[in-house]
Amino acid sequence: NILFEINIFELSINTIMLSTIASILTVLISIAFVFSSKYFKSSIIKMTNRIAMLGYSTPGAVIAMGTLLLVGHVSSMTGIVLSGTIFFLIFAYIVRFLAVAYQPIESGMEKNCDKLNDAGKTLGASPFISFYKINLPLIKNSVLVAALLVFIDVTKELPLTLILRPFNFETLATATFDLSNQAQIIESSIPSISIILFVLVPIIYLNRRIGMIK
Repeated sequence: NILFEINIFELSINTIMLSTIASILTVLISIAFVFSSKYFKSSIIKMTNRIAMLGYSTPGAVIAMGTLLLVGHVSSMTGIVLSGTIFFLIFAYIVRFLAVAYQPIESGMEKNCDKLNDAGKTLGASPFISFYKINLPLIKNSVLVAALLVFIDVTKELPLTLILRPFNFETLATATFDLSNQAQIIESSIPSISIILFVLVPIIYLNRRIGMIK
């Protein structure tokens, strides 16, 4: 059976695991960045946030090489071999797709929370209370949209994954690339179709959300 010959189930599990972990961590970091920028209204925080957003305009291969340099530097300082781990692959995903999660969360918070945060400050509410009681309930939909967007991007990301993946670790995207390079067109169509199927449900949901907003 061709499905078992190319380990389609293992490829799917690897892809879903990476995409889910990366999307959750990216969204959490984006929430922290957006809230700190909107709540404290610091020009320094806004500037550093904009710098952090540059990853999306940078090719994945460039981010992968930068991550390898960082891994080498950290390894030389600590004596611990860190290359070829999922940790740094997910780190690179976060750098690459932080802007994807940041934009919808920033839009949702700007639309719903600015005046309420000012009112919370006037009433003496702490930043944590303002975030947990005011902001988080109002941006739940934006957070979900951000997570789905990152999930889609990570699922189909190839250059970054190809360079930083651990040894003997394949995803649907890398398997499609490897099989097509070997001229196994029929075999490569299976992981590529799987990618389409995995991102189809989030895309349908996002299209429905956009239609409801309009």
